[in-house]
Amino acid sequence: MRVIRRLKIGFGMARRSRRVLRAHPKLFVFPLIGGLSGVAFIVTLFGSLYVTNSFLQEPGLAVYIALFVAYLVETFIASFFTAALVAATRTVFHGEEPSIRGALAAAWKRKLPLLA
Repeated sequence: MRVIRRLKIGFGMARRSRRVLRAHPKLFVFPLIGGLSGVAFIVTLFGSLYVTNSFLQEPGLAVYIALFVAYLVETFIASFFTAALVAATRTVFHGEEPSIRGALAAAWKRKLPLLA
């Protein structure tokens, strides 16, 4: 029963969030940038696999470090803009007008937990 209840809550939140995005189309910038970051991660991952297999028979430590840094940065960017969208949505739920700057500032306050 707990799982069904949690699913209902999740779907309800998704419906309300979708209504917020429809009412405030400028907030689409957050999922757009987060999605582009996800695409960049996929391109980085598969591009590096292609390069290391094509040109290098044995990838060294530098390749793995570069992949880790790329993963860290791109995941942080996606998480950061998702957090900004959540902050903007919460602003709307509290009856205020959301702003991109305010949402970014709220996400930036949480940069260390997002990085972790």
